[in-house]
Amino acid sequence: MNCLSKCNQLFQSLTIAVAVSALLVSTATATILVNEDFSHPDGDLVGQTPTPGPGDEWAGHSAGGTNPIQVAGGVAVINQQGGEDASTAYAIQSDTSTTYARFDFSLPANTNSDIVNLDGNGLYFAHFRGGTGTSFRARVGVLSPDRGGDFKLVLSEDSTIGDGAIWAAELLFDTTYRVVTEYNASTQQSRLWLDPADISSTNITATNSLAASDNFSYAFRQSNDYDGQQIVDNLVVATSFNEALTGVPEPSSVALLLCSLACFSSRRMR
Repeated sequence: MNCLSKCNQLFQSLTIAVAVSALLVSTATATILVNEDFSHPDGDLVGQTPTPGPGDEWAGHSAGGTNPIQVAGGVAVINQQGGEDASTAYAIQSDTSTTYARFDFSLPANTNSDIVNLDGNGLYFAHFRGGTGTSFRARVGVLSPDRGGDFKLVLSEDSTIGDGAIWAAELLFDTTYRVVTEYNASTQQSRLWLDPADISSTNITATNSLAASDNFSYAFRQSNDYDGQQIVDNLVVATSFNEALTGVPEPSSVALLLCSLACFSSRRMR
């Protein structure tokens, strides 16, 4: 092999290394923070570690030990009769970050007839959580119906759910829906998608924004605003919409680039 050939081979190797490094940097911010399918033994959610992971062990952060959230048949059962709130922690996301959450949920007809008695403040049952009660963001909640459905789906920044963004169509009991939420700390706004195909799908934006906040856990809340339940499954928290929606890490594209560059290099060296 002459000197020119060796130089060409070295150049190709350096090109691959630089390209891979650039891709690693660009995808390093795309991360799944929590992946939880609730495939735990029936019983208290608190004390369980998200499966298949990642995510820290579920911990109570309010009303500890009182009427704890239950796992039953591979789903989480949130009872709105007052009780323990629980959250799973992850690496802190700064007050300039954008974080996404996805989960499936339903309201059983046989346990939610009292929803018609919810007042105008409504009730929220899922949210991003920072260090204090004032740093809850992208709160997902429900309101009583008034247009022929069974309940309204709402996204709010503050605890007055009735002031938040309301999904145009009322939803139905005994129907499983997939929600994706976004909290953009830089713009101090939240968005919500219902059964989306991708990020361009129809969404709503909460207009009752609060000051920018970090977040480091995802929480489920039990209140006594009405006597009812939410059934939740398949929670994913991530730093990109696609990862939250699919539960598949985006950095797998590194392997595709490596393969392509290796093939290119092999052809050039023949």
